Amino acid sequence: MLLILPSTAQLEIHEGFPVYAGYNLRVNLVAADLEGDGVLEIIAAPENRTVKVFSDTGALKWENVSGTSMHDYARTPVIRNFTGDSKLEVLTYGNPYYSDPTFYIWNPEGNKLVDMLVEKYLLISAPSVTLDGIILTGAAPGTYFDTIMNFSGLHAFDIAGNCPVVKTSWGGCQERSRR
Repeated sequence: MLLILPSTAQLEIHEGFPVYAGYNLRVNLVAADLEGDGVLEIIAAPENRTVKVFSDTGALKWENVSGTSMHDYARTPVIRNFTGDSKLEVLTYGNPYYSDPTFYIWNPEGNKLVDMLVEKYLLISAPSVTLDGIILTGAAPGTYFDTIMNFSGLHAFDIAGNCPVVKTSWGGCQERSRR
């Protein structure tokens, strides 16, 4: 069994199950063949706002920071081909400084392709991605105390930041046609 350690997101190999970790684990994991070689990589988004990619043996391949606020607990990575180049990319998101919900897309080598602010002062939920590559996320006006004010809505955009579908009444993307 591979155990992901919090904060560092290091992998430890343990025999047997269960393994008592001694702490809360705030790490979301996804397994995907990022390199297209038939071997799954392990993609982790731990509580310290990094995204880390491990080989199937647990060796760290690359890591990058995807947020800066200590309030960015484990975000679930989304794996998909966003760029149309037949390679999978990693979508992560964070909410640095409580006010800048941002989506990041990383290529299989760990290079940041997209660093896209959704809108100031929003709290965002885990994204979903449609078959045609539109990123959907729930969003609500937020505060520095991580509380939701009034009402929530839906943001929809592609990796270029175009907002093809949704119109919001509180300053979000305005409805427009896709490019």
